[in-house]
Amino acid sequence: MTCDFDFPPLLILFGGTCFSLSRQGERNSQMPGFRPCNPVPCIGLTGVPGAASAVPGGRSREDYPTTKVSSALQRRSYYKQEYEAALEQCDHTIELNPHFSPAYWILGLVQEQRGEFDESAAAFQRAIQLSPRSPLMQAALGRTFALSGKHDEAIHILRGLQDLAEKRYVSPFELASLHFTLGHTDEGFQWLAKAFQDRCFELISLRVDPRWESLRGNPRFHKLFDQLGLP
Repeated sequence: MTCDFDFPPLLILFGGTCFSLSRQGERNSQMPGFRPCNPVPCIGLTGVPGAASAVPGGRSREDYPTTKVSSALQRRSYYKQEYEAALEQCDHTIELNPHFSPAYWILGLVQEQRGEFDESAAAFQRAIQLSPRSPLMQAALGRTFALSGKHDEAIHILRGLQDLAEKRYVSPFELASLHFTLGHTDEGFQWLAKAFQDRCFELISLRVDPRWESLRGNPRFHKLFDQLGLP
């Protein structure tokens, strides 16, 4: 399983349940190594063992788990498309730790769904300031540029990510999302198929992430999604 997050989680909240993605077993002949995700009760995100020990913003270790749980609640509201609640939780998370880049990432996603593209771009740019090496944040900004008609800026970010992918790992999931937003449907499906091949962690959000809403009626999308075995 691969993950391109600055805040690599093992679990993500969906409603009151979170789903864990495992490479154990072989339940699907088309997707070796995958098995259907199993629901387990939880209240937040857990980090990958061995992840960086530095606490963003110099906050105490005691404060950091609270920030992570608050960020998980942001994402929960975003996936449920409860955008007012998500915005309130974003404000709370940023108040807890104004240097926590994932909070600005979720804030940007929420504002994007509300059509507030200038605010969304500002949130992603702040996230990039805090995590300048993050392809996740760069791709998010490129998507907002594409949606707001700033095609040249979006293409510039896409080319930068493609160049970066020749030097280090960049999640195909994010490249797929940016291609789809730019109207590059075939390229989008090529990168999405690569995300399945790489077992990208982000695929676990495919059913509930509003960014993929426009593709859910596409037979090619359904064919890929069915391979995941998600409920």
